[in-house]
Amino acid sequence: MLEQHFTSGDPVLSHEMYHDDAVLEFPQSGERFAGVENMREWRSNYPADTSVEFREIRGAQDVWVAEISIRYDE
Repeated sequence: MLEQHFTSGDPVLSHEMYHDDAVLEFPQSGERFAGVENMREWRSNYPADTSVEFREIRGAQDVWVAEISIRYDE
């Protein structure tokens, strides 16, 4: 599901792993998006193309952590 989230071009499919009340926070900028619909809208309007490299995925049951690198494609 993590790979699907980052590689799918489908805005519904890519957010399928989240609960409706999920929150996306960017501590460096202070931006905060509450709810899957707001996260989906932000991602759909993001101006840059990106690619993702998975470094490590670990977890169990309902809690998973993905260490990733995001590159901005030109």
